[in-house]
Amino acid sequence: TERYSGLVRRAAELMEQRYGEHVGLREIAGAIGTNSSYLSRLFHEETGTTVTEYLNRVRVEQSKKLLHEDVPLKEIVHRCGFRSYGYFLKIFKEYTGKTPKEFVRGGG
Repeated sequence: TERYSGLVRRAAELMEQRYGEHVGLREIAGAIGTNSSYLSRLFHEETGTTVTEYLNRVRVEQSKKLLHEDVPLKEIVHRCGFRSYGYFLKIFKEYTGKTPKEFVRGGG
C-alpha cells in the first residue's frame, strides 16, 4: 500500500479495521473526509479494484481464518459484516471458487 495516495491508504486501512461493520463507500469516504464519487474513482485508478471489491476481499480473508477456527457460519457472516448468509455464500464462492464447506474440506 506504500505506492498509494494517503486517501487510498486510509480507506484501505479503515476497511481492514471496520470490515465487521455494515460500512460501504459512503461511510468510508465520510470517515476519511472526502466524497464518495472522488474516493471511488481514485481508489479504482490506484488499486485497479473498487472499494466494494476490496472490502469483500478483506471480509473473505477474515472469514477464511474463522472457518479454520471452526466458528459457525452464521457467526462468521455476522462477524465479517456480510448483509446476509446468501450474500456471504455468493461472495465467498466468487472470491475462492469454493463453498465454505469445500474450502474447509480441501484444507483451504
